[in-house]
Amino acid sequence: PAAHYLIATIDLGSHQFDQAISELQIAQKSAPNDPLIYVNMAYAYAGMKKFPEAEKMFQQALKLAPNYDQAMMAYVGLLYGTNQADKALALATQYAAANPKREGAVYIYASALATSKKYDQAMAEYQKALQINPKSAVAYMHIGQIYAVTGKPDQALDSLQKALAIQPNSVTLNNAMGDLYLAKGDMKNAGKYFQASLA
Repeated sequence: PAAHYLIATIDLGSHQFDQAISELQIAQKSAPNDPLIYVNMAYAYAGMKKFPEAEKMFQQALKLAPNYDQAMMAYVGLLYGTNQADKALALATQYAAANPKREGAVYIYASALATSKKYDQAMAEYQKALQINPKSAVAYMHIGQIYAVTGKPDQALDSLQKALAIQPNSVTLNNAMGDLYLAKGDMKNAGKYFQASLA
């Protein structure tokens, strides 16, 4: 199954979704309880815009591995992307309730809340993630993003600076800082962070 899985990942990367499905189905016969196979089948079906099939594959992966954060995050994202926001938020809520002290589950729920524009609740969940892991640059970054979209640029900068203190070489964070300074009209600092993102 490993050879077929490897070929399938190459096919996925080159958007040969039909071929990826064929290879993954062969791998599935040899390893029917491998959740990663089903996740990649879901990606392939989603790439083909066969969204109901993609949903079924994510469900199967999560049945085999109920705490598989990557699968749940992708499944919730698929639901949002196919105009099923209520279902996505309900699923993320249920997942977080079952895993209240797991950082990944909290992130999934917080992200779903933010996507649904429930910013106050999302902020509270990201703060909860920081209680679990005080060195989470991801949590600080998302808090900064919420501040930015709710018109609080100074608080956004403060949160992103905390994230950068943890991950100073992050391209994403340096670009985000550059964007914020650009929005404030501070070209000097914007340039500094954009330059840092290229280093």
